[in-house]
Amino acid sequence: MTRLEKKFRRIAQKLTYLEFQAGLSDDISLSLDDLFSDGKPAQRSDLFLGKFSRDGIALIIKRFGFDQLLRRRGLGKLGITVDTNDPYRHILRIYHNAQHTPDHLVCEFVTHQDVLRAKDSLKFGYEFGAIKVLNIEWMTLQNPSLEFLPTRPALPGQRFPGLGIGDEVLTLLTIMGRSLGVDGLLNVPQYYHTALMFSKRFHFVNPKMQATVQTITRDLWNRHRLATIAWAIYYECLYDEINQRYFIWEPEEQLVPVTSMLRKYFQSEDYDQGVNAAMKAMRFRLDEVKFQQALKKHGPENLRS
Repeated sequence: MTRLEKKFRRIAQKLTYLEFQAGLSDDISLSLDDLFSDGKPAQRSDLFLGKFSRDGIALIIKRFGFDQLLRRRGLGKLGITVDTNDPYRHILRIYHNAQHTPDHLVCEFVTHQDVLRAKDSLKFGYEFGAIKVLNIEWMTLQNPSLEFLPTRPALPGQRFPGLGIGDEVLTLLTIMGRSLGVDGLLNVPQYYHTALMFSKRFHFVNPKMQATVQTITRDLWNRHRLATIAWAIYYECLYDEINQRYFIWEPEEQLVPVTSMLRKYFQSEDYDQGVNAAMKAMRFRLDEVKFQQALKKHGPENLRS
């Protein structure tokens, strides 16, 4: 357990379930320790993920120090909206400067509870049944008060620079996952750099995909910066010298294991051997000519060399 997770768990243990449903008029007779335990209290469709009111989310932001982290980045007067109109797909948005517009969007979190049937990806006899997950469909963490710089250019899919609080957010989500009684947190990253951000806690279900991300790090990070690698993958300019083909990013499932069942899978010798074998079967290089042609035609401008 990391120092950050220990800190967040201590904070969570001091909070009550009723605080997270602040602002509701109904009487709620749930145990005060239900939120951050393995209990499975009844959920309400008008609450975010069945548990959290808008005022409760504001309390989370304050108690876990996210308001201070955002103020240090010049973002204050936070506004929170929660959309639970679709009972199977909840949306949380956080804005700054009390303006609920796209130009002031700091965080967007789209999620739902789901069931993953991963037998096709779990290659080594781990025939799981239904895996309950908190599916992170989309997560945006951005600072709309900043502009991109030549030293930190935009990455694919970015409108504004990132916040640099991904580890804190993922730690909190992991704790929330335990409270919801799921087996894991699921993400299907649309971009390489998104997968990389999640990779500190998430593992690809498919060991070959896990190996791919690690091999890109092995082969390219000592010569190229993140933005170059991210755009090269986006424009399909990475060449696999062993398999003699250009690499195409195909999104797959990443998981944070919450239950011991999934932890054992990712910690297994079979999984490690699958990753290591796949890494030996690929070797990437950047096709500079193809990449510069793509940049000249499509941008971004500040990546041209």
